[in-house]
Order: sequence, then C-alpha cells, then structure tokens
Amino acid sequence: MHIALITGQNTCELKTNADCKLQTEDGEQILKKGKYFVHIVDGKLAFDKKMVLSSKVVLINDDEKKPLGVNHREYKGNLRISVDDGNILVVNDVPLETYLESVLPTKTMPIWPDEAIKAQAVAARSYALHSKTVSKGKYDLKALDQEVPYLGTGKDIERDAITKLIKATAGEYLVSANGKPVYALTTSSTGGRTEGMQGYSYLQSVQDFDEDSPDNKWEKRVSPFLLHNYVERSGHEIGKMTSIFLSPMGDKADDRTESGRVKYMIISGDKGTVKLTGQEIADILNLPSTLFDVKTGVPVPEKIELPIANVYGYEIGKKEMSIKINESDKPIWSDLKRAYHIVGEDKDEQLVFKGKARGNGIGLSSWGARGMANSDEKITYRDILNHYYPGTKLNYNI
Repeated sequence: MHIALITGQNTCELKTNADCKLQTEDGEQILKKGKYFVHIVDGKLAFDKKMVLSSKVVLINDDEKKPLGVNHREYKGNLRISVDDGNILVVNDVPLETYLESVLPTKTMPIWPDEAIKAQAVAARSYALHSKTVSKGKYDLKALDQEVPYLGTGKDIERDAITKLIKATAGEYLVSANGKPVYALTTSSTGGRTEGMQGYSYLQSVQDFDEDSPDNKWEKRVSPFLLHNYVERSGHEIGKMTSIFLSPMGDKADDRTESGRVKYMIISGDKGTVKLTGQEIADILNLPSTLFDVKTGVPVPEKIELPIANVYGYEIGKKEMSIKINESDKPIWSDLKRAYHIVGEDKDEQLVFKGKARGNGIGLSSWGARGMANSDEKITYRDILNHYYPGTKLNYNI
C-alpha cells in the first residue's frame, strides 16, 4: 500500500532510528541516525542546511524494530519523499497486512467476538484494495482517510489480539459481481437499519443488530446562535433566525432518506432561507450522525424558585419546587405542523437534537457485527459479511 502521510506542506520533520539507505536520482548513500528538518531549496529536497538532494528520494528501512519517523509518528516500511507542486509529499510504502495491523484497532476492540473482528478485517482489506484499484495518483490513500485512519506503528496503536485475527483472514477480501474489490464502507452503529448507497448494489439498506451501542440514543443541546453564525459565515444572509423545517424522524418525507437520516434541513430568517445538508449540520454541531430530530424552545427547568410572602404580602423567603410539564401543556404551534419549529428570541433558548447511531450508517456496522456474533455462536464472519454486503463473494488471492 502507498499511504500519503504528508501532502500540501512545505516542511516536515524526519527521524531515523538507525542508519538507513537513501536513494536519490544520483545514486545511493547512507542517511545517518538522527533528526532532519526536511524543506525545499530551489525545487530540491534539503535534509539540513548543507544536504541538498534531488526532487525525490526513497528511504529504505530493513529493520522493522527501528521504524522511520515523520512528524512525531513512526512507520514501518519505506518512505518516498518528493517535491509535488511546490510542496512536500511523503508516502509510506507498507505491506497491506502491516497496514491493517495499524488501522483495525481504531475500528474495533480486542474484547469483541472474534468473528466480528474478522469481518472488519476483511472489510478494511477490501476497502484498501478498492482504493488501490481506483487510485490514479501518486498514492492509494491518505493517512487521514475517514474510513481507515492510519496512525503508524507503536505500542499504543497495534493490538496483538487484533493482529492475530487479521492473520487468520490473511489475503481474504470481498469482490463484487465484476470480480473487483468492493467499496466496503463501514460505520459504528446505525440505530437499527443501515443506509443504502446509490451506484453500489452491495451497499443496501439492511437490518442492523446494534441495540447495545452506547449511541443507540443520544441528545445534544446547542445555542441557536452557533448555527446562525455558521450560516452567516457561509455567505447566507438570512437575518434573524425565525424557524427550522425538518420532518420528524418517523415520517417518510423528502428531507429524509429511506432509513430516516436527514437529507437536508431548512433554516429561515427574516431576510432569507438556506438549505443545509444533514451532514453539514452534523459537522457544524459535532453530532454523532445524521439520524436525528430537532426541537426548539426554552428548555424547561427541573426546579423553580418561588417567593414566600407573609399575611401582609411581604416576601419573607423563597422555596424551590420541582416542575413537571404534561404533554397537554406543550405549545399549541407544535401540533399544527410537526416539521415546523419556531426559533424565538429568548437568550436561554436551545436547539435540542435527539438522535441515534454514530457514523455514516453505510455498510458493515461495528456494533451490529458484534450483535450478530453474540446472538448465535454458529454465526461466522462470512455470515456477517454476507448480511452487510449482499451479493459479494470472498476472494482468497491478492
């Protein structure tokens, strides 16, 4: 695999934990153990003030126990460093299985069922091979790819128990009907049903088994000003925010997907209206997923402080009383149109987002795979993969 560690930067720090081979356009030399500040001088790479080399070099490391370091992270395999459009491009060339040993611990936990972890290993391998197949650039994936974040090597990254299960599925990956590696997206949890994706027959909406997910229900309260400020900064002058339009989660509506996720939300003000996608809202407010409802209004306090007066009407103290609002006490407007939410002027007002799931909701669900494996000891990782990627087949050769 060819993983881009650094793109679009004009400097980086390189660390060699042992002497290593350095191949340049002019030949090969030894790069001594140490730290180097890599930058560009007249279109060429410079490893210090005196060592000005060619526009591309390769660092070859034959000792996995002494990995190469880039910007305070260490990586097994070799490094290719080049000048790319006036910036530095650092690519880590690393075996696929070694790459998975770093990637998979970010997506699962060693204490989970073996079959669930095996399924995730195959999915991650399939995703990586798909990326390699469709890539036409100087690397296959970026280290910060959202699906498979690559953190390099270290005792806080790899997990022996997970590495063992990666090796148990070594070389196995999913192929579609055309025999090519599948775009095996994954998610943390889905709230009961995965989301389909157009253009990929194997990414269908299927039942999930993620009832035990800690994100099966979540709530977040934010100030309307946070959302309003983002809208204004994005160049949409809506004026004073007055309302939000979003259909309730259980309704089949144009602003929601088949599984209930938010396609878009309409925000109105006294000067205009803007439509934001569900993912934009989730990103702005740091919501776990796009499967959510929104409520507006001043939050009801749990207690209220009331004055105590004497027989002459003078206040002589205060008393706290708990508050409980019945359903019948809700504002009348909330029953007029369930998708229309008024935003008022009260400084204490909050937007209340209640939702389910974490992640994009597409493909194999980590918590769902765990749920399937725990439900029946006869279920294998192949069963899990067949459920979340219907119509695919296992291939055993890379």
